[in-house]
Amino acid sequence: MTGPGDVHNTFSGTAHGPVVMARDLVNATINITSPPNSRTAIALDEATAELAQALRMQWSVESERQRLWAPDTLAVRWRTIRNSPEAGPLPPEGELRGIADLYDQVPTKRLVVLGRAGSGKSALAIRFVLERLGPADAPVPVSVVPVIFSLGSWNPETPLRDWLTAQLERDHPGLATDGSGNATLATALVDRGRILPVLDGFDEIAEDLRPSALDKINDTASSRMPLLLTSRGDGYPGTGGVLAAAAIELTDLSPHDLTTYLPHTGAKTAEWKEVLEHLSATPESPAAMALRTPLMVALARTVYSDVPDHDPRELLTGRFPTVEALENHLLDSFIPTVYRDRPAAHRECVQDWLGHLARHLQLLDDTPDLAWWQLGSTLRRPVRMVVVGLVAGLPLGIVDGFVFWFLAGFVGPHGPVRGLLIGLANGAVLGLVAGLAFGLMHVFLDGGPARDPSRVHMRILGGTTRSRKTYVPRLAAGFTGGFGFGFVSWLVNALMFGLLQGASGAAILLSGLLNGAVGGIVGGLSLGFAYAGGTGEPSDEPLRFADAMREFRQRLAPRLAIGFAGGFGGGFMFWFADPLAVGLVLGAPGGFTSLLTHSLRAGIEGGLGYGLALGLAYGLAVALAHPIPVRSAVSPTALLGTDRMAVVHRTLLSTLTFGLVGWLFYGLGGQFLAWFVFTTVGGLGTGLAYGLSLTAWGHWVTLSRIWLPLTGRLPRNPGDFLKDAHSRGVLRQAGAVYQFRHARLRDRLTKQ
Repeated sequence: MTGPGDVHNTFSGTAHGPVVMARDLVNATINITSPPNSRTAIALDEATAELAQALRMQWSVESERQRLWAPDTLAVRWRTIRNSPEAGPLPPEGELRGIADLYDQVPTKRLVVLGRAGSGKSALAIRFVLERLGPADAPVPVSVVPVIFSLGSWNPETPLRDWLTAQLERDHPGLATDGSGNATLATALVDRGRILPVLDGFDEIAEDLRPSALDKINDTASSRMPLLLTSRGDGYPGTGGVLAAAAIELTDLSPHDLTTYLPHTGAKTAEWKEVLEHLSATPESPAAMALRTPLMVALARTVYSDVPDHDPRELLTGRFPTVEALENHLLDSFIPTVYRDRPAAHRECVQDWLGHLARHLQLLDDTPDLAWWQLGSTLRRPVRMVVVGLVAGLPLGIVDGFVFWFLAGFVGPHGPVRGLLIGLANGAVLGLVAGLAFGLMHVFLDGGPARDPSRVHMRILGGTTRSRKTYVPRLAAGFTGGFGFGFVSWLVNALMFGLLQGASGAAILLSGLLNGAVGGIVGGLSLGFAYAGGTGEPSDEPLRFADAMREFRQRLAPRLAIGFAGGFGGGFMFWFADPLAVGLVLGAPGGFTSLLTHSLRAGIEGGLGYGLALGLAYGLAVALAHPIPVRSAVSPTALLGTDRMAVVHRTLLSTLTFGLVGWLFYGLGGQFLAWFVFTTVGGLGTGLAYGLSLTAWGHWVTLSRIWLPLTGRLPRNPGDFLKDAHSRGVLRQAGAVYQFRHARLRDRLTKQ
């Protein structure tokens, strides 16, 4: 079955000749597709359809916010400035509404759209995507999905295809699941021509990187890729450029375009007519020159049409002697106008908050993507380390202090007051040690200043019918095998050690049964959940033991090793430092040598317990992960909620796992208080500390919800502020991130 997005189809319809025939022959030779009805082809078809559905939902909402389909939309026009060398000439001019038809006339399916700032390039990209996707009930399903990619976040050191894949996986986490072989669905869609990249904002790439970016677009691997690219004219090379691409340029608006638009936008019809008459009479005036782009016309409409005390005739006065002065006035007036329902003091704060966000993007190498998980990443490293360390150490210290106060003051002989001192000493020591450890891990061991959000749901029950068909049999098979092996091995070991130690028969049998049951449950759950994580493509083949073992090793074994190593190190440090510090403060019988020996033993026991518990918790968290469906229109709010719930589930899983492992270490020996401490402090405390320090949601809480509002750089609830700015037209949503709707507005805010 030939893929609908294959390169051969992309070049079909070109002029005939030996070169073209040779090229098509090469394309047909290298175009290896999956056989009909193969599992890979079915998975790609489903992913394509679901991605088209998600994008149709996302950009339909965005186009409604921007009124792109309204009857009074400005008539943006274009003119052809360069034709594709492989084809005949395109029409000399046309309107924005026909951009999809124009693209279909380009045989190479490579089109460059140029225009000055505010000329409507981003709006063109949205219209193009929606026109290509068509209605949801179209008789022919979408076979090639147009996807908008903001080039300002691309570093050309990364190959174009790799970057496109990473952006797809960020905005549509369901595409990060495994497809055929070791490739993800996103990789397969890009490699098989199922994605039509709409590369928006070539001019937002740093000037010194643009030649390299063009080389990457034109290299052998990408030179045949269909695309639509937008750029400011002064940010695109006058010669060269994208290979085999036609180019059009968006033209300025005419006074006639304004006469059919501005007078009908509010109650100031007479005032606007006077302004338009003046513009027609003085075409070289600052007002006439400024109001030639859709951006400035839209700003003028917002600032003057619906505000009672704003008179558009102000644009004709001597307050604005130059075009730049008038454009800056419109840009500066936009934020106070859209927030005019708020008090003046709040409007000033909004200006400061948006200015901080604009400068934050500037520090992130001028990327246009405003991601909630990166809002604290531009803080200085020492600040991040201290804030994250304090917030992470606080819950662990509180849990530890409360537990030891309860044990020492109410269970033990010290009384509530002295028990409180003991609890405070324990909590302070453990909180400081934990804060230092997690702060250092956040800065030095976490791979960078910002963590990516979770791209999975944590599920034990539920899911789609297809996922249950693979989940339940795998869980049953894995649990049965693991329980059988674990029960027999633990039972035999317990009986052997009992006989060697001379225990009674009843005690040997009871101990063997308890150890066998616990060991079987641990092994069965570990193996069963490792098998039950779901697969990247549908499968109707029976489960095979060799496949299951390979999946077990690939999915769970590395996580177990990492979790055990981290848990042993952290557990040893915590449980060695805690009794040593408390003993030095309160005194310990037997002197320093006895105290040191006791602390070392406690550290080794704690390290083994923490290592085993964290290894199992980490592995089970991965095994229980369920990808977000591709058809879900991922938004910043939805991704934040997913990551928050992932942290909650992992904390609960950590607590349960610590309880189970602690029972093996302490409960079976009758040390119930030690088991309680190990479970609460190790499971609950460590889970909370990890969630607040080493996850995207934790960075959001510690840096964006606590530190940045305390320092006045963001409001108390940044999430609601971003959503509100989006609803007012200041920001737009692009998948999992926000962007300033107008790059010129963002650049203007950085200078305030």
